Amino acid sequence: MLKTTLFIKIIVPITILMIGFIVVISIYSLPNIDETINTLERENANEVLNSVIAISKNANKDINQYKEEILKIHKENLKDMV
Repeated sequence: MLKTTLFIKIIVPITILMIGFIVVISIYSLPNIDETINTLERENANEVLNSVIAISKNANKDINQYKEEILKIHKENLKDMV
C-alpha cells in the first residue's frame, strides 16, 4: 500500500507543502518574535533599574536619618558629661 503511485502522488506534495509552510512561517515570524522579546527585556530591565534606584534612595535616606539621630544622641551625651 505504501508503494502505490497514488499514495506517493498524494503524500509527497502534501509533505512538500507542509515543509514550505513551516519555512515561510518561520521566516516571517521569527524576526517579529525576536523583536518582541528584545522589547520586553528592555522594559523589564528598566523596571528593575527603577526599583533598584528607589531602594537605594530609601536606604540613603534612612542612613542619613540614622546619622542625624546618632549625632543628636552623642551631642546630648557630651553635654551631659561636661
